[in-house]
Amino acid sequence: MKDGYGDFIRDSKGVAIEARQYHFKDKNGSTVIIQEHSLGHAKATPLHGAEPHFNVRPPDNLNTGDVPGTHGHYNF
Repeated sequence: MKDGYGDFIRDSKGVAIEARQYHFKDKNGSTVIIQEHSLGHAKATPLHGAEPHFNVRPPDNLNTGDVPGTHGHYNF
């Protein structure tokens, strides 16, 4: 998983964090990707990405992209 600058996000031991990605087609046949961020983000504020969450991304911008009509984070 990479941050907004293209650098790998690492855990406290320096190991790169991996995220699951689920690929789907929307009703128009366009690909959307749901990323599972089970660890949340250490630098985020509560209720804005600090908790485990999903992100919805377009296939051409998996690091910071968004899909119109979706929220930034879907906490779980």
